[in-house]
Amino acid sequence: MRQLILQILREETQPLHEDKITQVVNSLLKKYIPDNSTFETWFSTPYDDNERVDVYIEYSFDEKDTYFWKTDMEEDDEPQRYEGTIYLLVNRLMIGDEDDDTWESVNYHDVPDWVWSEDFEDSIRKKIRPLLKSFNLDVDFDYKFIKEK
Repeated sequence: MRQLILQILREETQPLHEDKITQVVNSLLKKYIPDNSTFETWFSTPYDDNERVDVYIEYSFDEKDTYFWKTDMEEDDEPQRYEGTIYLLVNRLMIGDEDDDTWESVNYHDVPDWVWSEDFEDSIRKKIRPLLKSFNLDVDFDYKFIKEK
């Protein structure tokens, strides 16, 4: 009976603990990823004589949908680990030639996948590395695109 009571108490407090972790991490993420952060890179188009195309991304952290939860850990000697998806609002996505100032708004698929998964996400991981280590976080990213008016 005592085991059952302890298990029920543990299950009832777990969501509160995860809500607290989410609240703390999200408040810190807002400082590491301020509104209207920018990222710039480039890629070359193999079908146009490897022409260089500059990429400009303006983004913000979306705390409304970002949530973290405990992972199931078997080993007692491992620190508690959390997983979650960090949602980013893409306020502006443009490609063009920076030198000629020929920018145009584009969609997600107009930029090669590796720009998102390697360049962009790696740059954000570097920004938030202290948080990832401090809270033992395993994160991935998802995007919401804000249409320009």
